[in-house]
Amino acid sequence: MTVSVLVARPAAAQTTDFSAEIKGHAQLPVGCPDGAQLCGDASIDGFGAAQYRFFIDLPLPTTEPCKDYTATARFTLADGSTLTLIEAGVGCGTGKTFIKGNGYGAPRRASGSWEVQDATGQFAGMTGTGDLTRHFAGAHLSSTYTGTLEA
Repeated sequence: MTVSVLVARPAAAQTTDFSAEIKGHAQLPVGCPDGAQLCGDASIDGFGAAQYRFFIDLPLPTTEPCKDYTATARFTLADGSTLTLIEAGVGCGTGKTFIKGNGYGAPRRASGSWEVQDATGQFAGMTGTGDLTRHFAGAHLSSTYTGTLEA
């Protein structure tokens, strides 16, 4: 008599590239929805259009005109799915414009890394990490997030 034993193996995690492009405009004097410091329209490869919100948590002075920061970034798809990232990086501008650059004009830039903090809906159960770049010119914002997501 032959006895077969089936061993259940956990499914292999699926890793996919993550890429999101954000375009926005400074919302002076009104500001962004939800109390966000930055906002805009995002396009996420494989997921489509999303709303983008950026909430600065902690700016720490470094050498002027740059500042270290930590922040929370949230992408929300039309169906309500959210991907919330924690990020840390360095932002630079002219003078003290990275954090206090509420005027239209002074160019600023930031770069850093991100990690998934929370994910709902289509993003539920996903983890991941990556890098980001952010550029400001006048009232215009552009950001790029790249990395990997694992489900």
